[in-house]
Parts: sequence; C-alpha cells; structure tokens
Amino acid sequence: MSFDADNGGQAEYVINQGGVDIDFRVEGVDAANALVVQGSSGHVGIGTNAPNANALLDITSTTKAFMPPRMTTAQKDAVASPTAGMVLYDATLGKLCVYTGAAWQTITSA
Repeated sequence: MSFDADNGGQAEYVINQGGVDIDFRVEGVDAANALVVQGSSGHVGIGTNAPNANALLDITSTTKAFMPPRMTTAQKDAVASPTAGMVLYDATLGKLCVYTGAAWQTITSA
C-alpha cells in the first residue's frame, strides 16, 4: 500500500499494487460499510457489507435513492459513441433514458 498526500490537495491511497485479490471496506463516521469491494469476486457494495452475488454493484439504502447521471437532451445527444445499456436522466425531457445500441429511448409507463 502506498500513500500520496501531495496529489492536488487530495490524499491518494494505492492498494494492491501486486495484483493479489483482496477485499476492503471503507467506513464513514455514521455509515458502517459505506463502501465494500470484494476483490476476489469483483462485487462492490455501497451501504452493505455483503453485496449481492448476482450484482456487480449493490447499492443498499432504506432512506436514499439511486441517482443516475443527469444531463440535458443536447448533452445526451453529444455523448460520443454511447454504448448499449447506458442509462441517464434527461433533464430537458424529465425522463429516464436508455441507449439501445441504435438510439436513446425514454422509459415511460404503459
């Protein structure tokens, strides 16, 4: 592990430079298990110490929601080479959008 305190005013910790699978946990003052990374499986958990085995990212909360990236329609349309499955909130339309591989589609109710 190395520590660089002179990184543009931000502390930087480098863990696992040797490439061995390790798990680690970051805890906040009032938030136990704020971030968990299971190096052996590649799972990441936020708000949980046991990320779901079927999810790459498991965000757990009973008081807060997931917030995807937010941008205007013009900003969305300017995303260079979007990838199928990308999700964002279009603030101009007020809708969640998914890129299908061919076009951005809004998610609407039936």
